[in-house]
Amino acid sequence: MKQYLSALIQKIGRLNVSIYLLLLSVGYGLYSILPYTLPKIFSGSGGLHVNPFFMVLSILSFLVVPILNYPNNLAMQSVRKYSKQVLFDDLVKKKYMYFDDMETGKIQDLFSESSFCTRSLLYSCVQFIIKHSAIIIINSTAFFNFHFLLGVTYILSYSVYFFISIVLLKKQNNRIHSTLLSASDVNSYLIDYCQNLDSIYSFRSYDKEKEKYRFLLDSEQKNYYGLQLAIDNAKLIQHIVLVFITFLQLIIFSIYSTTGIGNISFYLGLIYSIFNLRDFGGEYLSMIEMVSRLKAALKLLGYSESNEKDCHRVFISVPTNTVIAMQNVELTLGNKKIFDNASLYVNKGEHIIIRGENGSGKSTLLKVIDSGQITYGLPSIDGIMYVSQNTNLFNRSIYENIIYPMDDANLEEVYELINIFGLNSLITSENDLFQKKPGDFGNKFSGGEKQKILIIRTLINRPHIILFDEITSSLDSNSTKVFYEMLNTRLSSSTVLFVSHDDVVDSAFDRVLEIDELHAL
Repeated sequence: MKQYLSALIQKIGRLNVSIYLLLLSVGYGLYSILPYTLPKIFSGSGGLHVNPFFMVLSILSFLVVPILNYPNNLAMQSVRKYSKQVLFDDLVKKKYMYFDDMETGKIQDLFSESSFCTRSLLYSCVQFIIKHSAIIIINSTAFFNFHFLLGVTYILSYSVYFFISIVLLKKQNNRIHSTLLSASDVNSYLIDYCQNLDSIYSFRSYDKEKEKYRFLLDSEQKNYYGLQLAIDNAKLIQHIVLVFITFLQLIIFSIYSTTGIGNISFYLGLIYSIFNLRDFGGEYLSMIEMVSRLKAALKLLGYSESNEKDCHRVFISVPTNTVIAMQNVELTLGNKKIFDNASLYVNKGEHIIIRGENGSGKSTLLKVIDSGQITYGLPSIDGIMYVSQNTNLFNRSIYENIIYPMDDANLEEVYELINIFGLNSLITSENDLFQKKPGDFGNKFSGGEKQKILIIRTLINRPHIILFDEITSSLDSNSTKVFYEMLNTRLSSSTVLFVSHDDVVDSAFDRVLEIDELHAL
């Protein structure tokens, strides 16, 4: 978490953070002196006389909290933006295999959870510490002026109060963690339900799903009830302690004060102190809860974990005919061994088809090549493109999807490829190309159309190495034929690995490999 917060502060700017903390310190300092400036506004000696200095200070003390809302709002929105940016910066460093283990909905939930906890800490931690520190320091100084014993008792009493509060509430850490997990399970279930509607509708398993959701809600309710009950018990004990402290201060003041029992500043200071510190337990618990939830969310996201673990990707910029060299690769996913001592060597410009049964590791092979454990005859990974039948299109215009990741492309070439692959019956105008997104076409936009756009994207980008994973599975025979022609014309200089379990035109490739042959190379 320290690494995350450090990155967040760096994004926001250390100077900006320092200015914000200074504003809070000055603001809550003014807020805390109100009990001692208010009685000094009027002085009575032959009539009431207004002291302009103390009047201005008192007015500022009254107004400072709503005024602080302005820098607080600015700080809050900065944290909202950069907390997500820091997480995304870490996400883009993750290995490809990371996303096989993490559901999209879960990542989204954890991003939202982390950002929410960080924003909450801005109030429950930063302001909590500055506000309470200002109140304790100013009241301690004032009470010492009333009587030495009064000041000592004030500091000791509230130290005991804080200690008891912390001990009581620290015990809730495990409850907080279990509550977070139960809430996350409920959120993840809704996403899981929506993503598996086909299966649910096919089997008419509505009652089963309702029972599953009811069970998760019961668990969430039980966890939150237990947590809140423990919090309420802790708050009751804290208030009992606070009542004892208050009466102790009143007794000591009435016995030892030399300023007179009617000193209004003491009573205002004591009331002000009680009023602001009585919720210490709840505020402290909120801080602990947010810290625990943030730690848990970052841990589940795998934030700042080494992204180079088991990654042996090497790029060679010197001229070499071999652009892919996979040597003695072993790969296990879960309890299943995918590869054991597998090797593959691919020359520059070579087109290879790799065949095998479903589940034999063909797709995994391409993912390994895309993510690591390989030596490349390239200066960087920028020249490698992985295209799968499962690759999704962006929720952006058709044009943006076609030319991705470029910002602009030759429009004549784009239209030419649209016509070649028969997409001109779907994309009939500039509005269709530049304004409409894939979802805007409804049922007209099939899996075949998606694959055509992915293929056109490859032809526009012309990467050095292309990894095709069952990319023709939804194409009609004519479009498949066009695809093979494009391999030998527009992609003739690119190195192509094509994975398929279907019968394809072997003549379109330089080499045909069975997946089992990789262990014998």
